[in-house]
Amino acid sequence: MLPSGTSPAGYLSPDQLAWIDRTLAARPEVSAFVCLHHPPVPVGIPFLDGMILTDAAPFADVIRRHPHVARVLAGHAHRDVSALFAGTLMTIAPSTYRQSALRLHDACPPGYVADPTSFLLHILDGASCVTHSVAISHAAAVSAF
Repeated sequence: MLPSGTSPAGYLSPDQLAWIDRTLAARPEVSAFVCLHHPPVPVGIPFLDGMILTDAAPFADVIRRHPHVARVLAGHAHRDVSALFAGTLMTIAPSTYRQSALRLHDACPPGYVADPTSFLLHILDGASCVTHSVAISHAAAVSAF
């Protein structure tokens, strides 16, 4: 349980946003990934959408200034999700532990499903980026250990 007044949402301070901006500006000729935990866009699952990045607009302003950002990579949602964001593609990695249920409404409580555990493999070749979703096991399978 979170302490009273504490939000589970993500937040980037002005200092962190300035650091991202400076770091990206230092090498504009090199394609970049920008990684963060909380997604900067809603994913359509109300429970998870209550925990997205709260300052996504100033973060988007930073990303838009740097067209060499090949991907914004996020986690937290435990689902393979992609969406356009600030002139690039934002991808959310699935989980190597368990996947969040695809509950697009609040009628059922949030939970996890026995979908395959997996990860994303990003192949960056110059300005070209391809992303693969790689299944590594099945959460419902009998474990050998």
